[in-house]
Amino acid sequence: MAPLVILLALGACGQRDDAVPPQAGAAAPVPKATLAADPFTPRDVSRAALVRVEDAVPGAPFAIELPTGLVREAKGAYVTWRWPDGTFNAPSITVMTVDLPPATLEAAVAAAKLTSDPALVVATQQQVHDGFLVSVHRPDDHYMATELTRTFGGQALRCLVVYRTTAKQGPIPARALTTTLAETICVSLAPR
Repeated sequence: MAPLVILLALGACGQRDDAVPPQAGAAAPVPKATLAADPFTPRDVSRAALVRVEDAVPGAPFAIELPTGLVREAKGAYVTWRWPDGTFNAPSITVMTVDLPPATLEAAVAAAKLTSDPALVVATQQQVHDGFLVSVHRPDDHYMATELTRTFGGQALRCLVVYRTTAKQGPIPARALTTTLAETICVSLAPR
């Protein structure tokens, strides 16, 4: 019996800890490639390439530049695009009709800050052709939103890009660059 114990002990010395198979019923280690695709791990989408997309909401055909590979959902007066690998790890992009667009830049800023969060920082506030562009974010980078409202042909449309993370998820990766991407997307909204 003693030689068998010595052989087993010597055999175990050559194994690495991470090479030991999991116990029956225990969860297997998650491969690193799977962790990157976790639907709850915030993604850095700030350098996504954009392509022109043509779409419409009731009474208003439009074109907009969007990242490729997004999943489209249309309901009533809005169309939303999300990244396909998770709703909770990347921004959503929505285009919707607006009955009462802001008449001034101040009204657009007030609408963009219309949350229960008094800590929002206004990063961008500017008048653009036929409308207004406003970007806000939390100082801890757990929330950002870019909103453009534009009126053309008597129809007001709003582009809204929202990215939110929890404390457990951590801050939005490259939040400032992601805001720039969101502004580029929204400013590309045009009638067709």
